[in-house]
Order: sequence, then structure tokens, then C-alpha cells
Amino acid sequence: MTEEKNAVSPMVWLTEWAGQAVASEMHGMMSGFSLSCIDEDTDVRIARLLDSFDGGEEVDDEDREQLAKISDWVGSSLRRQDLSFDFNLLLPDDEQPINQRLMGLGFWCQGFLFALGAAGQDAPWLDDEAVEVLSDIQKMSQVGSEADDEAEAEAEALLMEVVEYVRVAVMLLAAKVAASLTEDSE
Repeated sequence: MTEEKNAVSPMVWLTEWAGQAVASEMHGMMSGFSLSCIDEDTDVRIARLLDSFDGGEEVDDEDREQLAKISDWVGSSLRRQDLSFDFNLLLPDDEQPINQRLMGLGFWCQGFLFALGAAGQDAPWLDDEAVEVLSDIQKMSQVGSEADDEAEAEAEALLMEVVEYVRVAVMLLAAKVAASLTEDSE
């Protein structure tokens, strides 16, 4: 890896490498694949991710290695059982206009749902509560990017609540996946 790639955090690198909207969607996909493809190794998950975006266009080894590190970090933050809650959605910074942040949330949710569906695997953890959570995330994937100046303050507060809801919902789903894996191994 080059010095420049080591000098920035993995999430900053992903945003610079892919652009903010694509980075949000990729992070959502990495999160979804971390739950739905838990038995697959990182290389398979990265291949799925890249195939989804560019039909498998070649990515250099350094970039693929960086994507693998980020994917592993996302997966490990979702599978922690210590309730450290260090999982966060990769969205545009709070300094960005509300419209861009709303779009980022929509892209993140779309990527997450795509990855869960693309795995095509049996989901024993998919109980009524999980279905409701996924339905909520699906609705959030359709958020618009329209916010006028008068509604911006209200939109800011609502966006913070929705982002926190999605974050906790994804951690709930991760706990359900972990519990189903524990039950399967018993």
C-alpha cells in the first residue's frame, strides 16, 4: 500500500475512492453481505460487491486489499457481542447539505437491502420482528432529497433519529443472525 492510502482512515479512503453516494451504498452492501454471507470469506464478499457495481471491472490489488480491510472491519463491528455499539453508517458528514445526507441514507439502505437479497440464502433469523425492521429500512431507502429552508431544522432532527433507528435496527438483525448461528451449531 502507498503511504497516501495508509494516511487516511478506511472510511475516508472509501469515500475518496468511490465518491460519497457510492461509498454510502457500498458500506450498506458490506454491512448486508456481512450478515447474509457470514460463511463466505472476504474475497467472495468483495467479488460480490464489485460485481454489483461495475460488472467485475478490474480493481487493482491495493484497492481490493483496502476494500477487504473495510469489509472485515464492518463485519467484525456487526458481530461483536460486547454491545460496544461501534457500528455506524457511512453517510455524508453533518456539514453537508441535508439533501445530500438524505440521499446518502437512501443509498446506504438500498445497498444493505440489496446485499441481503442478493445472497439468496435461507434466513432462519427472519422472524416477524426482523421482517418489520427490514420493511422499515426499505421505506427509508426511498427517502427523498427534498427539504426546503423552513423544514431544514426539523429535517435535521428527524434525520438524526432515522439514522440512529437504522443503526440500531442493523445491530438487532446482526444479533438475530448470531443467535441463529449459535442455535444451528448446538
